[in-house]
Amino acid sequence: MISFPCFSALNGYVSARLYKFFNGTYWLPLTFLTSVSLTGFVYACLTVMNICEFIETEKNIVSDIYIMLMIWVTLNIPLCLVGTYAGFRQQKLQVVTKVNKVPREAKQEPTCLLNPLLCMLFCSSVPFSLIYYHFYRIFDSVSGSQHITILHASIHITFLLLALIICEVAII
Repeated sequence: MISFPCFSALNGYVSARLYKFFNGTYWLPLTFLTSVSLTGFVYACLTVMNICEFIETEKNIVSDIYIMLMIWVTLNIPLCLVGTYAGFRQQKLQVVTKVNKVPREAKQEPTCLLNPLLCMLFCSSVPFSLIYYHFYRIFDSVSGSQHITILHASIHITFLLLALIICEVAII
């Protein structure tokens, strides 16, 4: 709980450097929004959690809410102000690439690579072969080689992985 407000100086510094990079000039509203927006949301969530705890357990939460408020006001806001001030004192970030002012024509992509069947074949062959290889090693060490079972399991898991990738589900 203490480390979060201590990083507010870094938060203010980075936000000021990025704001200055995008030609921003109003540093005071930036400081206010940087110090209040995310940390105010976190403070509000913690306050609601403390109130729910009070309702459930009848525990005194006034001291916890007061401590969180004091940490927010005495640590977070001044450190964010210092970080924003230090960020605005630095020079504007320079882009290291040079942009050519003469536009170039983009090459036309070959349409054979956009064929859905060809894309499915290429996208499914690598996961399928990896899954098949791993299942082959597992089944071979456990009960001898059973190619039909391995093939069946590999096909099902490959389709499952591809469906999850297509639906943009994060696999962790």
